[in-house]
Amino acid sequence: PGGLMLRDDTGRLNGVLLEKAMYQMLPAMPQPTAEQKLAMLDAAQARYFAEGYTHAQDGATSPADLGFFTSDAARARLKIDLALLPIYTGLDALLANPDIRFRTYQDHVKIEGVKFILDGSPQARTAYFTRDYERGSPSGDHPWHGQPIVSQEEFDTLARKVNDRGWQIFVHANGDAAIDMAIKGFDALGIKAADDRRPIVIHSQFQRPDQLPAYARIGVGPAYFSNHTWYWGDVHRSNFPKEVVDFISPFRAAREAGLIASNHSDFSVTPLDTRFMLWTSMARVSPTGVVAGADQRLDAYAGLQALTTGPAWQVFEENRKGRIKAGLLADFVILDKNPLASPVNAIKDIKVLETVKEGRTVWKASAD
Repeated sequence: PGGLMLRDDTGRLNGVLLEKAMYQMLPAMPQPTAEQKLAMLDAAQARYFAEGYTHAQDGATSPADLGFFTSDAARARLKIDLALLPIYTGLDALLANPDIRFRTYQDHVKIEGVKFILDGSPQARTAYFTRDYERGSPSGDHPWHGQPIVSQEEFDTLARKVNDRGWQIFVHANGDAAIDMAIKGFDALGIKAADDRRPIVIHSQFQRPDQLPAYARIGVGPAYFSNHTWYWGDVHRSNFPKEVVDFISPFRAAREAGLIASNHSDFSVTPLDTRFMLWTSMARVSPTGVVAGADQRLDAYAGLQALTTGPAWQVFEENRKGRIKAGLLADFVILDKNPLASPVNAIKDIKVLETVKEGRTVWKASAD
């Protein structure tokens, strides 16, 4: 349950594993050496700095990677702030480790919360919906509305263990049925906005309008993904009605509901390009020119907030970073044009000239 093993026309397995079906294979894959990991870390943070990032988040940290990122060798190399989200499948080891400290930086790395995965992706037709996909399952089966990766009971049980420790809960949920599961789980824990627990639902892509009040009541921070409107807006229209696709990543509705949202690229699913992300949150257009919910478009300032102050709040760092203000970290990026004064379609062409982390230049564009 929660995964798919695809087959060819003769019924033989074709080697494609989706969602939970691939989990057992991942540990058996060839692993890089410690030296290779350090080289990859150097290259990765250089790439992030080149796009204007000063803070990154590892969205599903394995036990092995948790050990690596918190090692002395990795901590000595890190210049970017890195928040780790240990994956729920390694929860027992976290609970048994008396030295684990959440939301406490060790140099530039901290463990932020525990990541749960409730469903797959809408473009792969593995996200969990209350309505059927018009095109059926990845194998062509009908009817098909996706399936959860974990049961409601399993999520509730594990989330309670996390919540009882006071650790922050992060949940991957794309389809509206998976979002229902997240809401039900938070309600079972009795979480309310006044508690300031800030559970985060990553993607929250195909949220229904009636789910926004629940987010506000619980204090959920939606981590939206505006790049979907460009990369898969046309694909989604082949599966769902217009009104469903038009409400994807509903930034404006979330703001009106009093929610503090963020925007992300889900790298390596889509590129790290921050200006392109800003543009997709403002344009919400597909390659064929179809707009997904013009009423959910953001202006440039709100789009920038979804990349700065919103993410900072979601990881309890709004009083440390996210704005250029006395007393906060001097983390900022210098661009070649002002996005607040640029035409919408010029936003994606803005260049990063320099990235500054805590007052020190960590990346600068070449003179040519």
